[in-house]
Amino acid sequence: MTTLCAIAGSPDLYGLGIRLSFYLLWFSVLIGERCHERHAQVPRAVELVLAYAVFLGLAMAASAGALFASEVYVALLLISTTVYLLVPRHTTDLVAWVRPDFGLGTQRGRFGFGAFTRSLFVLIVISLHFWFWGTGVNSVHVDRALREQGCRPPPQVGFAFGPVDMHSGGFRAMNVLLMLALLTGGVIIGAMKAGVIRRRQSRRRRRANRARIRVLKQIETFAGLTVACILVAAIELTIQWNGISPGVNDVTTAAQLIPLGLVIALILVFLYDLRNGARRRASSSSSGGGGSTPDPSSSSSGWIGYARYSR
Repeated sequence: MTTLCAIAGSPDLYGLGIRLSFYLLWFSVLIGERCHERHAQVPRAVELVLAYAVFLGLAMAASAGALFASEVYVALLLISTTVYLLVPRHTTDLVAWVRPDFGLGTQRGRFGFGAFTRSLFVLIVISLHFWFWGTGVNSVHVDRALREQGCRPPPQVGFAFGPVDMHSGGFRAMNVLLMLALLTGGVIIGAMKAGVIRRRQSRRRRRANRARIRVLKQIETFAGLTVACILVAAIELTIQWNGISPGVNDVTTAAQLIPLGLVIALILVFLYDLRNGARRRASSSSSGGGGSTPDPSSSSSGWIGYARYSR
């Protein structure tokens, strides 16, 4: 009788320290954007660097045949959230393009090196998904479960708000279609921002509605937090459902402690910056500046700093 063999796991690829680093960065970016766009720049850059590192580790481990399909899936979820969190932002950009009278604006900074590296990473992640769900999940060279001798790994499942057989055609098709939708949406948003797709310019300039902008931005933040929470649940439940070794839930190696320590330090600096900013604003208002017009670059109004008001 064939015995069941456990999945040992790869703590240096998706261990608890690395997962916590990603989770903290996701929520730091979302909360930082809610306060002011500049507060999210450093966490977003660190998140991208960490995602590139996990991608390289995943590529090397998968090419060496050292992973099970469920492990590849967990690592894919970790780096794919960088892509998923762009959906609420780009939805707001689409609304701004369709309804310019909302005053949101369609540019969030110029297309510099940071935007290029993020766009490149989005293409890499989507391509990796196409490969994995197309051929990789059933490849003997990728999935150790198809090569194990003497024992049988437990059925490997993925997340679809419940455990689903990872090798089922429906689950694979769902993931491919999701990536196609993200790729199509990204191309459309990129074309709009680059001016390839143009809208008719209205001769009438409308004044932006500050309350409307604030509501839309709050919806964007709530959508981002919802996406992040779903992805956290997907990763943790996938590890549990597939019976991956409890060793991936321990923080015992430098590969996990280093990014986690850096992220915690970054968050402490972020909180210190917010506290000092609040003190400076309180000091300036108490010294007689209470009747002046709020500075659009301050944390209280920076959240709607993309608005362009007509004179």
